[in-house]
Amino acid sequence: MFNKTVLSHIFSACIVLILAISLVFAQTEKPLTDKETIKADVELQPFAYNNLWGFLDSNKKAVIAPKFEFVSFFRGDLALAKTKGKFGFINKMGQWVIKPQFDDARDFSENLAAVKVDGKYAFIDNFGQFIIEAKFDMATYFEEGLAPVKFNDKYGFIDKSGEFVIEPKFDLAGGFIKGIAQASIDYKCGLIDKSGNFIVEPRFIYINGMSEDGQLIRVGLDSKQTGFIDPSGNFVINSTFEDALWFSEGLAAVKVNDKYGFINEKGEMVIAPKFDKAWYFSEGLAAVKFRGKLGYIDKTGQFVIKAQFNELLTAFSDGLAPIKINEKYGYIDKTGQIVIDAIFDHAIYFGKGLCSNQINGKWVSFTTTGQMLGKNGLE
Repeated sequence: MFNKTVLSHIFSACIVLILAISLVFAQTEKPLTDKETIKADVELQPFAYNNLWGFLDSNKKAVIAPKFEFVSFFRGDLALAKTKGKFGFINKMGQWVIKPQFDDARDFSENLAAVKVDGKYAFIDNFGQFIIEAKFDMATYFEEGLAPVKFNDKYGFIDKSGEFVIEPKFDLAGGFIKGIAQASIDYKCGLIDKSGNFIVEPRFIYINGMSEDGQLIRVGLDSKQTGFIDPSGNFVINSTFEDALWFSEGLAAVKVNDKYGFINEKGEMVIAPKFDKAWYFSEGLAAVKFRGKLGYIDKTGQFVIKAQFNELLTAFSDGLAPIKINEKYGYIDKTGQIVIDAIFDHAIYFGKGLCSNQINGKWVSFTTTGQMLGKNGLE
């Protein structure tokens, strides 16, 4: 699939997801016991039951009972969790290590986490101690030693001491990936280095997604000119397309004369533009719209699942893809058969054999066979 780590930091249309954070005094629980230390190496997976969240082991058995309003994946030994409207961090025994006291929070990254209370932003360490005081309007994750923050209505970058390494001068900014970050000035996007200098001048209306090897970056000169540059800003694939999606599995959907086809990373058209709409390749298949109907093609452009559906199709994961039927979502397999009925509120992907979705506003988790998990997990 496309590189999700990279895509999460090269933002569409210069929009950066900036997370709110602030200061309150954190409290910690007792140190980990020997039993907890042993358990710290176990990989756990979030699951939902009756609108509450817990964690499963590799056998899909509950090891932390569903009792939280929200949880995230474990980052190291800690996971973000929410109860009674407040966020804190739990260990792999389900115990609060950093008590729930924050209005908002995000996962740990490079041993620091952003937290929010009373509208101001700070960073805490794994013990809940404040390492960077609350003085920013907004903040986000540390990556490659730096974090973008908003201060006096402009974005800059701080180091782990909280000092500005790049002064706040940008309208928007994203995190660093492989030594470069997106930044915008006057509604134009470019790429900067860790000195804050533009290595790609801000002349694009968006910078949106990298290829898996990081050498092709999708850019738009305007709403009708999309192409791909390298990290130095040189066009590798010229901006001759009316539209283009990110590269995924070595191919990208592009629009030519109002029809979509697919190019390879050399810019060569390998699937002729004949589709009304096209999406990304995942697990060897891409959703396309042809003569008013939706189906899936392989990398030769041949239909594997014939164009027969009327509503939204998306990517495959764990062999299944969400499909929209009468305003609800179900799941099809790679033969196009509906294997999980359309009873869910959202189009959400599977991961490691499990999906969490809502039914009439309540979170539940289920397997690729459609079996619902109970409060004890897979029963």
